[in-house]
Amino acid sequence: MRGVFALALLAIAAPMARADGDDSPQLDGGERTHRLNLRIGVSNTDTNGRPTICMEVTAYRSLSVEGCGTGSGLLHSESGAELAHFRAKWSFFEADTGSGTLRTQVAAGFAELQLDADEPGFVFGKPDDAEPIEVAGPESSLSVQWLSPLGDDFELVSNVNAGLAWLPHAGELVVPQSRLQTFISLEVGVGW
Repeated sequence: MRGVFALALLAIAAPMARADGDDSPQLDGGERTHRLNLRIGVSNTDTNGRPTICMEVTAYRSLSVEGCGTGSGLLHSESGAELAHFRAKWSFFEADTGSGTLRTQVAAGFAELQLDADEPGFVFGKPDDAEPIEVAGPESSLSVQWLSPLGDDFELVSNVNAGLAWLPHAGELVVPQSRLQTFISLEVGVGW
């Protein structure tokens, strides 16, 4: 829940931080990009039967922050594994084709693996519960996005993300998991 509030705060504060008076987030080349996008899709790591939901907020120029997960503990309490992601993303390549824009991004942050309904907080070290169900650790990933204009400053956003998370204590969960988690997800949504 705190992550959602932090992303919303960034969405409001980032345009205010622009010194030149233009409230449109800019890429390094000066092209306009959206401030926020909300996407829904699927991920190979989620087994709780819920879709993956991602919210990405442009913080400044090519830098954005993103949170992805199924909403366990907030939107639902379903059993099953979920790998939630909290990361900063940097757009390092963008090409406008006339009908849309292709963008690639590298990301770094952390992931949280949970085997049941999410508990508050993150467990980065050794889990100390009698029945540990979650651990967290660093991750990195690569995203490829396709942005198609919808009019009135809205865009259709298609995103493919693939990466690795290192969860050193995943083998100590109630159902032992691999310390190295590979993930791939596909989401579609709207950006503004």
